[in-house]
Amino acid sequence: MSEEAAPRLSAGQVATYLAEHPDFFVGHEALLPGMHLPHSAPGAISLVERQAALLRERVGTLERTLRDLQTHAETNEGLAARMHHLALALIAAAGPCEVLEAARVRLCTDFDLEGALIALEEGHPLSAPCILPPQGAAWAGLFELKDARILRTREAWRELLLHHGLPETASMAAIPLRGECFRGAMLLVKREPQGFRPDMGTLFLEQIGALVSAALERAYPA
Repeated sequence: MSEEAAPRLSAGQVATYLAEHPDFFVGHEALLPGMHLPHSAPGAISLVERQAALLRERVGTLERTLRDLQTHAETNEGLAARMHHLALALIAAAGPCEVLEAARVRLCTDFDLEGALIALEEGHPLSAPCILPPQGAAWAGLFELKDARILRTREAWRELLLHHGLPETASMAAIPLRGECFRGAMLLVKREPQGFRPDMGTLFLEQIGALVSAALERAYPA
């Protein structure tokens, strides 16, 4: 039957149907917020009261959503400010050692890190005593990274942490460093085992890597 030929129900028919099906709105609550309903006589919960309860639930949900959005906005604003401080420190650094020291200080101070290790692959021209030499297979694997990532605990990482006096139960994030004259990696360490979680995003980690890489590239002696 076409839509034009469908019979139109009268108000009486609708009333009769609702009277025969008093639980009709159970499962059809989505209809209530848009209805205009009179108050019922004292007694059982009226449709108006049910409608008001649904509206209160929706308001509560919206308020929780707004609070979550505000919390995320404040968190992102704080991260943006710390990234700004890091960028300024790297810009002010004059040479490779100054770049790495600025990166370590700002990252550990502003991002609540237990440690920030940086190493470059052998053969780079930035021969500076402040650049850590690779320590075993752990660094070799980090040099191959294409993107920042949260690391899962492995024996190689534990040995690397202990080598640098860091807690072996720490959580870690690895960031590749890339330039025309070097390839390296950063290992950011938080004391808490859940400080870096697998479900965390890596956007800010990627941005940190880009900033430090650009600063090291600029520090390359002409």
